[in-house]
Amino acid sequence: NMRRHLDGSVSKYQELVDYVEPRYRAASSMFAAKDWRRTLDDKVKWDRDVQLRWLADRDDRLARRIVPAPSAGREVDASTMQRVYDEVKTPFKYGVVIPREENESVDCPSVFRVGDKWYMLFVSIKDQIGYQTLLASSDDLLHWRRLGV
Repeated sequence: NMRRHLDGSVSKYQELVDYVEPRYRAASSMFAAKDWRRTLDDKVKWDRDVQLRWLADRDDRLARRIVPAPSAGREVDASTMQRVYDEVKTPFKYGVVIPREENESVDCPSVFRVGDKWYMLFVSIKDQIGYQTLLASSDDLLHWRRLGV
């Protein structure tokens, strides 16, 4: 079930169809189907760099959405996932680990590890300052030290 695209490439995924160059899109109508010079299917591969697909029906009144492209096939095996889970799991709920400062709201934590150190990116919203993304570090996931903006 292979498909040949306008650029000559071949894809086994039915969803990946022809790429429409940005110059073929009318800026004022934001990807309106009537402005596409060439569409061979109801779906258009939208951005080769970030691998997202723009789905649109030919009827311009219907909903459109962006969905992830197929996986590159990189999988983490089950034993590695279990080892990581066993290392960081806890039966306890510790509550807030990054206390907010006065007149501050904290949101959207994202935790990752580099070597033996844990890091957290989070959003801080303060009166008079506004929205900032901050970084904190931890050795144990419970005690965090703010590193700054």
